[in-house]
Amino acid sequence: MFNPNSNPWLVKDLKFDGDPVACSWHLHRTNAVPENFRTVLERITEEDRETAVKIRNHFRGKLLLLQLGNKPLTRYRSELLKFLTKNSAYAQEEIGMIMSLPMLYEEDLLLDSLKENYNNTPWKNSEVYNQSVERTLNFINSHTKKSQKYSRSRFSSRTKFTCNWLHDENDRLYLIETEDQCPYRMFWQDIIKKPFTIVGKPIKNHSRDDLYYYELHDWFILNK
Repeated sequence: MFNPNSNPWLVKDLKFDGDPVACSWHLHRTNAVPENFRTVLERITEEDRETAVKIRNHFRGKLLLLQLGNKPLTRYRSELLKFLTKNSAYAQEEIGMIMSLPMLYEEDLLLDSLKENYNNTPWKNSEVYNQSVERTLNFINSHTKKSQKYSRSRFSSRTKFTCNWLHDENDRLYLIETEDQCPYRMFWQDIIKKPFTIVGKPIKNHSRDDLYYYELHDWFILNK
């Protein structure tokens, strides 16, 4: 017979002596298998606690700016704001969201860095898009996601995938997504170690919190 208490996520008593965000960060940092936050608590370091505070402050500030700008919050962000108003308590249905915070935090830090260091101005009318062009791309950095991809792909969106950020000769940003289970992933890691040339159709995208970037359709790599 199924025993609910054997499932680490089905915890009836959700009163908690520590910070569940610190537990989530520790599991992410150590690449550990998800487990009951109570069993993780004894392994939490001071650095984990400090990072949890940074994560909470980051998202509180981000959501506050959105509200001050009269931008509607998505359902996820509304639920996140509700959770952030608590101290250490959390609801059963919030566990998945708490577990997602470390990756979202790393993603936000990277996107903020892209905005500051690369060409994030609105597109000019003279900039070519949605037609085949040749571009030389340089790899910047990447982050991992498990949710729905930004762009369409023949691969399943249920598996973990990597968002690779690159820039061209004009410091315009490009996003190329790669599946972590793609059989060619090691070739890709070798290719992006140095600038490489592609031919493809840049598609404008402005869906990531005021980040101007291109996705590529019908593209291929020129240099071997």
